[in-house]
Amino acid sequence: MNRYTIISLILFLCSSVARADEILSAQERMAFSLLTSVIDIVNAQIDANSCFELRGQYPITLFATGVSGARKQNNLVTFYLLNRKGYVMGFPNDTIQEAGTTILTNYTVPADLIGVADFGLAVKEYKANYNFNPVSELLKMSSALALKIPFVLTELKYSTSAITSFNSSPSDIPDAPSVANIGWGMSALMNPVFAKSKYWQRFKINRDDGVNARTFFVSDLLAYRQSCRVKIDVTGHNSSDYISQEGYLTIDLSEPHDPVVGISFD
Repeated sequence: MNRYTIISLILFLCSSVARADEILSAQERMAFSLLTSVIDIVNAQIDANSCFELRGQYPITLFATGVSGARKQNNLVTFYLLNRKGYVMGFPNDTIQEAGTTILTNYTVPADLIGVADFGLAVKEYKANYNFNPVSELLKMSSALALKIPFVLTELKYSTSAITSFNSSPSDIPDAPSVANIGWGMSALMNPVFAKSKYWQRFKINRDDGVNARTFFVSDLLAYRQSCRVKIDVTGHNSSDYISQEGYLTIDLSEPHDPVVGISFD
């Protein structure tokens, strides 16, 4: 065995150890980024309308591999809001061991709706940048988004920022040989001049060899003129290769201190 082969083997083993120490897998980082993007878009719609007007339950579908250079469909979340269908796509960059991982996301109008007149307050643009540290225990993100105001040539512009920390715990699924990765964080929605509202965000993703996997995201509006909670609850596959899950996005008038039914973030 020559020295170049030995060096390559050492580098491979070191990178394997680094990946083993990561709290979130590549597909879980992508899932979190895609779902956070959906939450951002919903929060902007709530600010422009009201939680009361948007309250309801909407279908959402998630597929994430976290692999860079793959088909767009491999890192995609599809969701509905007020009978409008939308996509958010994710684009991961290669992980740098010392710096971590960066993921870019953006909103896309479905092909069958391009050119179709929309008389509601629709999304014109959403772009976000997610930066995970090398072991995926800390995330910082920022985004820019705009909503189209119908009938007039103007728009509502927003930006968001958030920080989230992650840790692992035993799964709460009985007899499941898995872990549950939990995230706690704060986010802010701003217009170009000042902060509009702040949110308490919690995330939990179960990894269980593809059986009974569940991902849960809740965002509570804080210190604002209205109470509002946005929840995403999806179930399906989550193992070492990809996440494929579907469920619902729910918007209701819950307050931050109200219990979250069906999930524990301990």
